[in-house]
Amino acid sequence: MEKMSDRVRKILSLYDEIKAGVNKSELRFNVSYIGVYWIADQFFCEKQVELYMKSGDVQTEKTKIGKNFHEGISAGMEQANLEKIWCDILSGSRLYVSNMALVAKWKGVPIVGRSDLLLFSKGKPLWLFEFKFTNMRIPPDS
Repeated sequence: MEKMSDRVRKILSLYDEIKAGVNKSELRFNVSYIGVYWIADQFFCEKQVELYMKSGDVQTEKTKIGKNFHEGISAGMEQANLEKIWCDILSGSRLYVSNMALVAKWKGVPIVGRSDLLLFSKGKPLWLFEFKFTNMRIPPDS
């Protein structure tokens, strides 16, 4: 049976490993650990998706404000049909599109999205903008 002091040493050595960044090469974003709060955030995000799928879109004051801002972004832009947009994109034209439905298939599963603003150049997406709106003046991680 392992002695208590050996177990304590193992635990303390784990702190040293994290401080030294031993796992940086194995983990994404060059981090040496995964924070419990990241796991909690991921779980919360997944739960939000689950609740949305079960209950539908619940309108709140924040979602109404965000929707109004998003609608304002594309106000005044000319409407174009998808076929024309894709012809222009594939011809290599430099093109900005707003609120465009995007579709793809990954491992046989259809994936659908809508971008706030895309810039295409030479037939490829150069920039994708996804706007987020908040009433905070300074982001919390600044």
